[in-house]
Amino acid sequence: MGFKAGNIQGTIALNNTGSGTTNIGSGSNSGTINIGNTSSAAVAIDCGTAGITVGTTANAHASTFGSTNSTSNTTVQSGSGALALTSTNGTWTGNSGTGTLSISTDASATTINIATGAAVKTATFGSLNSTSSTTINAGSGNITIGQNGGTGGVLIGNSTGNTAVTGTLTATGTGITNTLATSGATSAVTVRQTSNTASSIAIFTAEVAGGSAGDAYNLYSIPAVQNWSAGLDNSDSDAYVLASTASLGTGNVMRAQTTGEINYPLQTAFLAYLATTATNKTGTGTTYTIGTDALTEVFDQNNDFNTNGTFTAPVTGRYTLFGGVRVTGTTVATQAIWQIVTSNRTFLILNNRTGSIFDFDLIISSLCDMDSADTATLTISVAGEAADTADIAGAASCQTFFSGYLTC
Repeated sequence: MGFKAGNIQGTIALNNTGSGTTNIGSGSNSGTINIGNTSSAAVAIDCGTAGITVGTTANAHASTFGSTNSTSNTTVQSGSGALALTSTNGTWTGNSGTGTLSISTDASATTINIATGAAVKTATFGSLNSTSSTTINAGSGNITIGQNGGTGGVLIGNSTGNTAVTGTLTATGTGITNTLATSGATSAVTVRQTSNTASSIAIFTAEVAGGSAGDAYNLYSIPAVQNWSAGLDNSDSDAYVLASTASLGTGNVMRAQTTGEINYPLQTAFLAYLATTATNKTGTGTTYTIGTDALTEVFDQNNDFNTNGTFTAPVTGRYTLFGGVRVTGTTVATQAIWQIVTSNRTFLILNNRTGSIFDFDLIISSLCDMDSADTATLTISVAGEAADTADIAGAASCQTFFSGYLTC
């Protein structure tokens, strides 16, 4: 059956009663079949209850719908029922050109379901070219990603092997804020690692003022050792650790034990003592600096103390300093002065007495204001003797010592 070109009005029935095949435009020559394109009136194509199948042979087919004028829009819409686009054992591809694919851009409330069938579905968004980025923009309202009455969660990451996945949540507009939060009174937002391997969750990674490329602040959860850590690594157990380096043994800034104790392993602190008695050091008012005869360190956390008796402040702050000196070998000494001498000021204790052979024994302490690179020393002077015959007692029991730490 063939048709001649011309205007045909009314109803055209093509093989609507039999079971045969009616071909339209199936010849070997190229051609165009126009349906309802010469009038502004609407043309309806009713497929009844059986539907219309286009492109059923084994060869590839291309069916183009829409105007070839980029300024003219073509609308494909459903009536009261759903409009379903499916592919049987194949792939459905949309918008292969360079234009814009718009879905539900009108003002009506609409629900769009993607991959909601009962079988396992994989929905891929974004270019498969690693150098190309895909942007999902929010309009004036929010974009909500979450459950729709189900019990499933939202997983973000890579489900294949151990391949690293890097993503960025970025606010590029003026006054824009991205928030990870919950709006429910009893709901919660949980960021966690779900495996027992030593992987990590990066909450915030950025260059900081005065920092350099690679500065990072991460939040880690490692169920295998029951830790939470803020820092670059976590490998010990049962502690909250604020770390400055990947080596927690030497890089812990703060460690809070689950039993409540808090340590500051990098906080400056020192203790040193005179191990052997230094003889004939004062007696006529001569000032002797503890450390002139080398001291023995018990500890020097952060390496700010010199065994010559000099402590150097690593940062500006308030430092608590202690000094204890025992003076022996006196005969008629009447006075002893203990001093903590800092760059900003000197702290002094004076002990006057009637001439005696008894030892002088006293501890001096103070909260000292020190600037970065300021120094502090401990001194003793004894007066009343005919010569510098007074000795500074030394022993492992710390009879003479100097200690301190950064308080705040």
